Amino acid sequence: CTLYIAHCALHTVHCTLYTVHRTRYIVHCTLYTLHCTLYIAHCTLHTVHCTLYTVHCTLYIAHGTLYTAHCTLYIVHCTLHTVHCTLHTAHCTPYTVHCTNHCTLH
Repeated sequence: CTLYIAHCALHTVHCTLYTVHRTRYIVHCTLYTLHCTLYIAHCTLHTVHCTLYTVHCTLYIAHGTLYTAHCTLYIVHCTLHTVHCTLHTAHCTPYTVHCTNHCTLH
């Protein structure tokens, strides 16, 4: 009977230690799962942020390119307009001089 009580006592100690070990393992796994979940959430948010930033940069570059094209065409337009006016002035100047002389003489 004494041996049986000792056996039961050892069995109880073993079960208690096993329960403590198992509880610690469950807590460890729960914390590790929480850590991994938060890490995945962090990475997901970082990926979303990077994607949105890439889209923003792409649109910004596209806008800049279109704006540069617009300005270039406007400069070409103004240059052609200046050339046109210069040629028109060169063409009209002799007539203006002629008309001025004619009007002054008569």
